[in-house]
Amino acid sequence: MNREQFLTALRARLSELPQADLERTLQYYREMIEDRIEDGMPESAAVADVGDPDELAAFILQKPVKRAAAAERTSMSAVKKAAFLVCAGLSIIAGLTLIIVSLNTRKGSSMHQYTFAGTQIDSLEIECGAAD
Repeated sequence: MNREQFLTALRARLSELPQADLERTLQYYREMIEDRIEDGMPESAAVADVGDPDELAAFILQKPVKRAAAAERTSMSAVKKAAFLVCAGLSIIAGLTLIIVSLNTRKGSSMHQYTFAGTQIDSLEIECGAAD
């Protein structure tokens, strides 16, 4: 098998790869064969030394599956992070709303008068309210 036959066979077996990955892979093997030829190997021996297109394709196609699974885990992680941030933001808003409502209800507090008989204190006034 010569270089072009090898690359054509490999291209056919890797057709499911994205175009950029396919071209990068073919360029890698093209350069590998060329390096062997430059080192003095006959073209057919250089091609045989690189490997069988079927075996190489099977090995190469395993990698994108792993990358796709990692990308899926990453995107799920991003979704979980976004959901967490939304929940945290809503919790903060709810907490601040409760604090503001609580402070506003204390503004209308009235003064109460308490009298203690039999002591030197005749009356005690306590004012409850919130500071602005």
